Amino acid sequence: MYRFLLIGLVLGVLGGPSVSLAQNRERIKVTNIRIGLPNGPSGDPSRRGIYKTGQWAPVYADLECVKDTEETLLFTAEVLDADEIMTQGSVEIPTMVQGERRTAAELGRIPYLKASFNYASVNVRITGKDSGRTYADTNSRTTEGMTTGSYLILSIGGNLNSLRLQNRESGDGDVNSSKDLRNGWIGTSQILEIGLMPDHWIGYSAVDLMILNTGSNRAFWEELAAPQHEKRRKAVAEWVRRGGRLIVGLGTNVDAFVNIREFKDLLPVNVPAAGKVNVSKLLMEWLVNVRQENNVRLFYNNGPGEFASAIIEPRTDRAAKPLLQDFVEENGPRGAQRRPLAVQGVCGTGRVTVFAFDLDRSPFVDFNQRSAFWENTLAQCGYQIPEFGQELQSYSRNYDEFPNALQGNLDFFEGVPVVSFGWVALFILLYILLIGPIDYFFLKKVVKRLEWTWVTFPIIVIGVSTAAYFTAYAIKGQDLKTNKIDVVDYDLHTGRIDGHSWFTLFSPRIQKYNLSIEPAVNDGVSSDPVWAIGKSPEAALNSVVTWSSPTDSYRYGGGSARLLTKKYEFQSTVDPTDPNRDLYANSLNGVPIQVWTTKSFAARWTANVDEKHPPVIANLTTGRGADKDILLTGTITNMLPVEDFSDIGLVWRGKVFQLLDLPKGVSKPVTLSTASGVGDAVTTKEFKTWLNDRDGRYKGAQPYLPLNNSGRGSFDSGTTSNPNFRLWQLLFHETSNDTEIRSGQPKNISLRDLDQSWRVGPDHGEQAILVLRVPTREGLAESMAESPLSPSRLWIGANPSDMKARPSNPGTLRQETYIRVFIPVKTPK
Repeated sequence: MYRFLLIGLVLGVLGGPSVSLAQNRERIKVTNIRIGLPNGPSGDPSRRGIYKTGQWAPVYADLECVKDTEETLLFTAEVLDADEIMTQGSVEIPTMVQGERRTAAELGRIPYLKASFNYASVNVRITGKDSGRTYADTNSRTTEGMTTGSYLILSIGGNLNSLRLQNRESGDGDVNSSKDLRNGWIGTSQILEIGLMPDHWIGYSAVDLMILNTGSNRAFWEELAAPQHEKRRKAVAEWVRRGGRLIVGLGTNVDAFVNIREFKDLLPVNVPAAGKVNVSKLLMEWLVNVRQENNVRLFYNNGPGEFASAIIEPRTDRAAKPLLQDFVEENGPRGAQRRPLAVQGVCGTGRVTVFAFDLDRSPFVDFNQRSAFWENTLAQCGYQIPEFGQELQSYSRNYDEFPNALQGNLDFFEGVPVVSFGWVALFILLYILLIGPIDYFFLKKVVKRLEWTWVTFPIIVIGVSTAAYFTAYAIKGQDLKTNKIDVVDYDLHTGRIDGHSWFTLFSPRIQKYNLSIEPAVNDGVSSDPVWAIGKSPEAALNSVVTWSSPTDSYRYGGGSARLLTKKYEFQSTVDPTDPNRDLYANSLNGVPIQVWTTKSFAARWTANVDEKHPPVIANLTTGRGADKDILLTGTITNMLPVEDFSDIGLVWRGKVFQLLDLPKGVSKPVTLSTASGVGDAVTTKEFKTWLNDRDGRYKGAQPYLPLNNSGRGSFDSGTTSNPNFRLWQLLFHETSNDTEIRSGQPKNISLRDLDQSWRVGPDHGEQAILVLRVPTREGLAESMAESPLSPSRLWIGANPSDMKARPSNPGTLRQETYIRVFIPVKTPK
């Protein structure tokens, strides 16, 4: 009797929750799970979505409600990070009623994750926000990402069927279909439903070039202008300002597009009230060096007809220049006057190009020379792509060589010895001898009582473990150690600051960490030079934090969770200062780090320049010198909190002018020529030469060594003041490695958005860039965080969204800083 009662009790305990859980899970069915942006015309039809390993991607799913949920729901998505720890992101979605079906475009919110494997397994769970009740919990759904090294072009509002690229070096027509773009180097995605547009800028992280096609679907842009889609519009604008590359085609529906304020503010052009003209043909002439035909005619192939062309003029309040112009014949609408057909300009750290005709409707979609046109357009508006015939290597590690070198800097902790495998093997052997033969002979020959092994064995195990533990403490230390690298971009025109930070934590104990970051702000009360203006913790609310790891071959392994897999979450909450704004990944919560191990992270943050105390005061003007030299004259005054720099250069028109020093508050006169350095310039070099001058830059320190035949990078131990690898080749990769890119060997794939080479090419004189590096320094973490040496401050152990004071940083911090100041150059009228 008692036996049956006991069995029933056990079954009730074990089976009861399962039955209840099954009932709850039956309330919602989850289908069509995919990670990444929607497929484009050249996409693999078997692929559920377009994503890149190590880059943020949206997670979509369709839901069907079987039984009323009666509460607000949490849509949670999970995927493994590079250390095979489960990450999860959650967003709120409205309650559902029985029989209701919602596609991903109808959910209203989108969670975002970073997949670390090319074949990633994604879990989706639907729970009650208040009750925590599970309504749906899917099994892992494996999806395939893009091939490592490939480029992604995204179209919004229209399709990409007109996109063609040549696959051989000769031929004027379309020599390949849209299914085969540069031997697989280029993938495409297109968003034709507004509900699938990411509502946070990180959703576009994998995109290398975005095209807003406005000609074929006027209703799309009119609906997008509605108030409920404000977050989606702002996501596109913020992605551009943080380094995105954007093409806009304006023609038939130019009026509907420029009525969207967030998009109009991005444009480097002004559109008059008339907006557009109807033309029968356009004679297009490129004003920059192009790869293919310089002059082409655009008109209807099947006979006479007119099409719309927008009227655009470069803005005078922004660095902008025409790329393409039209010669309108005398009987045209504006007489024999050339007018711009494409204008390119800056927007934050982004690049925006506007074409004055539709790219998604006739006559352009039937244009028989559009292969050559797209070749020129991608070269001038996006990132450099490999030339004809270059093979895309699916498993190559070389594509992320420079980010791997950056990781090498972060992973090196000076003073923390790494015990070699030989010593570990020796200690294991001694341990085996101690618990085996030595223990046996001691008990048999000395004690002569073998049964005492029940006492000696645990004593030996406990003693050796204790000795190893305290020995490791003595060697490794008891302090949290942090290595941090910052890249700070100042736009003097807009007063905006964009920051990239990477940091690695070396944990002295098993611990879960809450992590975030904020710019080193000053509330404006102090008169001392500052990095940025603002208040803490509000300044941290624009930050995004995530795990970090360069793309490597292991990402082609599996991605399924194991039993008892650890987890941490990307915090998702409402902005405490703005109830209409959602924060996503503003903090990482509960990141587990094992004792004496490291974990790396990356962060993005923004801030505003203090108008009363700008970081640099510059007044630069261009003009003509002798022998048709182009001169740059003016003054530069350093107002940053630091003045001790290891690298100082003023980059302009493909040249770099190295300066002796840049002391605070001292106005430095600059008189520079593209032919030779004058005045305060120590030397004048080709910028590419300066970027690749390893011998001169490292000054005796062992430099970073490229990848060897095994595919692994070689790193000398280095010191805190002389790291192995400096980031200039990442920050201007197309300049330093243009030959390698064309031959199919890019080295920066996971950090392409850092590249600002296009701003300082020989044909771009509208801006100069002041580049600076603050030497690496190390000290107590909180002292370093509050010192002028650090442009950002870590939050460790707390979340900024709690609106409490930032806790003091424990342990030590090693800081390295790179600065780029974008300076507008005036042209005399």
